[in-house]
Amino acid sequence: MNPLKRLRGAARVDLAGLRGPMETAGLDAWQRLTTNFWPVLQQALAAGAAWYLARHVVDHHLPLFAPIATIVALNAPRGERGVNAVRLMLGVSVGILLGEASMAVIGGHGYLTLGAAVFASMLAALVLGGERIVIAQASVSAIIAIATGTEEAGPQRLTDALIGTGVAIVVTQFLLPADPVVLLHSAQKAFLKELSDSLYVTARDLDRADNSLSEKSLEQQRAVHNRLVELGVVRISSVDTARRSPVWWRRKDRIVHESEHMGRLEVLGGSCLMLTRVAVSEGEEGRSRLAPVVSDLASILGRLAKDPGDVGTRQRAANRMLDLSRHVAEFADDPQAPAADSWPVVRLIAADVMMFAGVDEDEAYAAAHEGAEQLGFPAPSVSPLKPMIKSTPLDKYTP
Repeated sequence: MNPLKRLRGAARVDLAGLRGPMETAGLDAWQRLTTNFWPVLQQALAAGAAWYLARHVVDHHLPLFAPIATIVALNAPRGERGVNAVRLMLGVSVGILLGEASMAVIGGHGYLTLGAAVFASMLAALVLGGERIVIAQASVSAIIAIATGTEEAGPQRLTDALIGTGVAIVVTQFLLPADPVVLLHSAQKAFLKELSDSLYVTARDLDRADNSLSEKSLEQQRAVHNRLVELGVVRISSVDTARRSPVWWRRKDRIVHESEHMGRLEVLGGSCLMLTRVAVSEGEEGRSRLAPVVSDLASILGRLAKDPGDVGTRQRAANRMLDLSRHVAEFADDPQAPAADSWPVVRLIAADVMMFAGVDEDEAYAAAHEGAEQLGFPAPSVSPLKPMIKSTPLDKYTP
């Protein structure tokens, strides 16, 4: 064979092997771009506003720190940007104050004065809570106050920081506040989708010959753990947003209730992880009987993940869990049946979904274990909790 043709053939094989990873990398890059487009645009516009105010209203000749403060303050997850702005302002104030104090006590602008100012400002930031942004801004502000060697540097830095954080607070609390309903529902979707994917992988593992978890299953379990952490963070930040932003004060109680209700999903996540660990240790007959049931669980959670904030979607998922509970009852009640250790966990998952749909706890456990003609869903006293702003093409850019 011609060596040149052989080389071309090898090149085609190599390119074919690279196409998959390249497409994945391209899709990941596009997803990052679309997910963060709207927050980045907000930061750019806010930085321009901060520069304009500092340059033309306060008349600073070179107000570098005003737009920088705005960018730093807004460079946080939605729901945490207002707090980030306050922390930045706290750090700047501490750094400037202790920088000026160090020059007054030690004198000059030497390394001893600078080192003492940085040390004192970082310790003070730790005393005031120890958040990383407070520590960083305190130390940087102390360095600037001493290194510039001018009396105006500290006050100008403080003024710029006030302007920058002020713009950030106006944006986050009044003009474009984070929608806590979107935050909650997005976290629910992501978490339920991760649970569904994890159970699908578990179902495939149950069809394998050995009793071990595949590498893919281990990866999915780690992803579920990460989503659990994110779920807790979003629950806290959404409640904080509803309490701090005047836009959301009228709906605060309902948002707090929805956040507390999301705790059911954390329990559901623990049940799904437990099922994966228990199911793969069952015998061959038990594994083959469990595989389609676990696949059904994954399907139910996958459909629930499409719109977990919708009452009808939640109730349909709960009714499907009730049907599944009836289906497994014939062998789940037999302690000698194959996969005897796994059926109680399947019932726990069914009960968790029913409770997420609003079913009373005692009724949910009874329905999952004993069956029921139908589930008793509470009549909604108010309309479902929906985002305040109608969906727009930019909604998909909201993280």
